[in-house]
Amino acid sequence: MTKNEKMLIEALKTMLDQSWNGPIDADHFARRKAAETLDLVRQKADPLAKLRAKAEAGDAHAQWSLGFAYRTGEGVVKDQEEALTWYRKAAEQGHAAAQCSLGLAYYKGEGVAKDKEEADRWFALAGFALAKAPRRTNNHMKKFSHTFDTYTY
Repeated sequence: MTKNEKMLIEALKTMLDQSWNGPIDADHFARRKAAETLDLVRQKADPLAKLRAKAEAGDAHAQWSLGFAYRTGEGVVKDQEEALTWYRKAAEQGHAAAQCSLGLAYYKGEGVAKDKEEADRWFALAGFALAKAPRRTNNHMKKFSHTFDTYTY
């Protein structure tokens, strides 16, 4: 967070604290706008805060999404090791996309040593998870099916 963003947060907090106890009038709308602006500044400081909170609480899909963010650099600095940590947490809970992502990491040697057997294990687990998943999940995962077609041993 930059110095200007910190100063803006403090100014908004001060404004909210000083004017929150009044009647609903023009100040009410100013307080509301200040609160909205404060939320936007906080989101800019850590755009993945809500996702991170869900992931840390054990939500497998949030863990996979956070791993994907670290792998691609979406909202965070790219960090393959951190991506693999979150992929593994989700994969161990049976999240098929995370299992597929982990399998690809082992297959390609991205962040880990290339390991065909470990890649096969995660791909098999992903296939098993998809086979027992509801139809909605299977349709969602079709976009990952090309992954298996393009990698041959």
